[in-house]
Amino acid sequence: MILYHAGKETVKYPEIRKTRYTKDFSWGFYCTEDFEQAVRWANRGNGDPVINFYEVLGVGGIQTPNTSD
Repeated sequence: MILYHAGKETVKYPEIRKTRYTKDFSWGFYCTEDFEQAVRWANRGNGDPVINFYEVLGVGGIQTPNTSD
């Protein structure tokens, strides 16, 4: 499965953490399977958009990420 993370900077190695903060849009690393949604997120606000993408190999496994600037 490919997951996309949109933002303004490259995230080569995302940190996966377990947290107890329970509000929506709290700490987190938000991803989507929908490339078009990632493009919309990346183009919000100022700065150059970056779409990071990762191949998820299964529970607990993420292949070395690739990045599209």
